[in-house]
Amino acid sequence: MEWALLLCLLVLFVSASPAASSADAGMSISTGSGSGSSVAWDSNMTLLGEASLKNGTISLTCDTLTTGIGAGRALYSRPVRFLDRATRAPASFATTFTFSIRPTTCSSSTSDSARHLAPFPCFGDGLAFLLTSDPRFLGAANGFLGLFSDRSAAADPATVAVEFDTNLDPLLRDIDDNHVGVDGGAIFSTAAAPARNAGVDLKRGVPMTAWVDYRAARKTLRIWLGYSRSRPPCPLLVAPVDLSALLREFMYVGFSASNGRGAALHLVGNWSFRTFGFSSSSRSAPPPPSSPADGKDSSTGSDESLNPGDEISPPPPCLPRWGPVIGALPAFSS
Repeated sequence: MEWALLLCLLVLFVSASPAASSADAGMSISTGSGSGSSVAWDSNMTLLGEASLKNGTISLTCDTLTTGIGAGRALYSRPVRFLDRATRAPASFATTFTFSIRPTTCSSSTSDSARHLAPFPCFGDGLAFLLTSDPRFLGAANGFLGLFSDRSAAADPATVAVEFDTNLDPLLRDIDDNHVGVDGGAIFSTAAAPARNAGVDLKRGVPMTAWVDYRAARKTLRIWLGYSRSRPPCPLLVAPVDLSALLREFMYVGFSASNGRGAALHLVGNWSFRTFGFSSSSRSAPPPPSSPADGKDSSTGSDESLNPGDEISPPPPCLPRWGPVIGALPAFSS
């Protein structure tokens, strides 16, 4: 299906009860049809900065540098519970989304004497999936991806993000211009892996699918990336992280992106998200089924590899790809 023909993103809530009570049982957001009530994207998402609807998708940035903002966010408007009401233990979560980063055409003077302008590909800085405690905050452009301010991050909202970075910024400790990283409380990734390890070029301009799975009990975050809608057998990145210090009782989930010296359209299409793993005393219903993007029909129940309580063991011959833990920080601090 052509990217421009993707259906407008719809959000499905598993329960019609208020977020504060339904989140105890886990919650689910997904595209397309399924059980639960349908909620329109344009009325149930908070758009900040340059974010807008574009051809049935969400565009987080503009394809030019004329606006002066350079960053955009799209957040699900309802808060999601991430701490167990009774025990204060953190939730586990899983998300799947399809996205693309489309470079624009720039011009540069190749000969000052002739003043000849030649076109060349122009890229932004990348996009990120994020959890944030503040639905109104928009961070800086350039390498900050709209996640954090370009000054001290001490006053920034609690933020956890998985970034898909397309610009090498040594000052921000980027490993290259085509990588996936885990950010917690600061733009400096605590774990990162080159996207090329998954055979992916983030700047290719075609749809890609990402899967992010966090198991609170195991304190492990896994990330898969590919061009197919079927999840690869091996994760691109397995990061030992403890998110409990950054998670608040309620957080907002969504996406952020930015441009800098160059510009690109950062587009998000199909999306599913769910929380699970709360204690049985506070969970009044079973966890929601997995997204069909996980390779299973949602009507048949959860993907076995995503059921709460399962061991994290990639099937043979796949071996975990432990990302370089920058600074050897196994846990985030608030």
